Amino acid sequence: MRYRSFSLLFTTCALVGGIAAIPACSSDDPSAGPSPDPSSSPDASTDPDPAPDAGPDSEPPVRLGEDITPAIAKEICEAQAGQISAWFDANCSAADKERPEYAEIVGDFGSCDDDSVSAVPPNVGYDPAKLGECKAAVKGLLDASGSFADVLDRVFGALISGDVRDTCDAVIVGRVAAGGACTQPSQCAAGYSCFGAEDSTPGTCKLPGAVGGACWNGLASKTHPICVDGAYCSPDEGNAGTCKAYAPKDGSCAGTAQCAPGQICLSDVCSDAPAGDVGDACSGFGGCKPGNYCASGTCKAKEAAGPAECFVGFQGLGACQGLCAEGEPTNACVAFCGSN
Repeated sequence: MRYRSFSLLFTTCALVGGIAAIPACSSDDPSAGPSPDPSSSPDASTDPDPAPDAGPDSEPPVRLGEDITPAIAKEICEAQAGQISAWFDANCSAADKERPEYAEIVGDFGSCDDDSVSAVPPNVGYDPAKLGECKAAVKGLLDASGSFADVLDRVFGALISGDVRDTCDAVIVGRVAAGGACTQPSQCAAGYSCFGAEDSTPGTCKLPGAVGGACWNGLASKTHPICVDGAYCSPDEGNAGTCKAYAPKDGSCAGTAQCAPGQICLSDVCSDAPAGDVGDACSGFGGCKPGNYCASGTCKAKEAAGPAECFVGFQGLGACQGLCAEGEPTNACVAFCGSN
């Protein structure tokens, strides 16, 4: 579907919707969040959820984070995907809701019904405080959004990288220690990530890779880093990769993934990421303020309804304030959910 890459952020990578497995969540930009110092990671010999002693006076096993029940799974879903779907319901007109794109967009954010949140993966808990912080952070993004383009600009960017993504990622508390089996990073204790999980094949919880060491290319976060601080995972083949040091500021680069967090690759050089006004330099879809988009390396204002050189499928991140409608001889921007 046209919006599938956006929806996966909510329904899979952020453990919303069905709190589903994450092996398929890969990213071309694993530098999205800085990795913690491995010296502060849990000791590899410490089991975060040990079995109780056999004696009659033994203590119960350690439980990291409160258990996730189906009701809590639904609450986690509602904190993210549910709030976004509610924004569309409140801000889209009856005519907007009749468009085929509406059902596709809202449906791709994920459902929070009982069937979707009934399967909770093993060996995970949650942090109630972080759940509240995540809900408030997403609400703040939505409150600052006045149109469909705003939602995609603000929410999409903040949940791929930045503090909001890190806050929501920290809601899930993994209980698997080093060397334990995993199918997704969230099952691993904080400081570890899941290496080698693919399709139905389980992986192993491991500390982040050192520079020059192996890594498992995926969506990095502060809670579950892939490489040590100061490094990113460069893909080798499939999901396997090698940790490489970030290029220095003003150093050469072939993509933003090679630059340190907070920088982007502009004109093949790592530069501080601008909050681009119209006319400022930008890279790819990044670096422009909400309401602008990056075209041929320069920030431009998003187009109101009318003929435009827009691309169907990249509506919220491209030239239009609303949707890009396919047409002949040229495509056109059309108003949608609060846009002009």
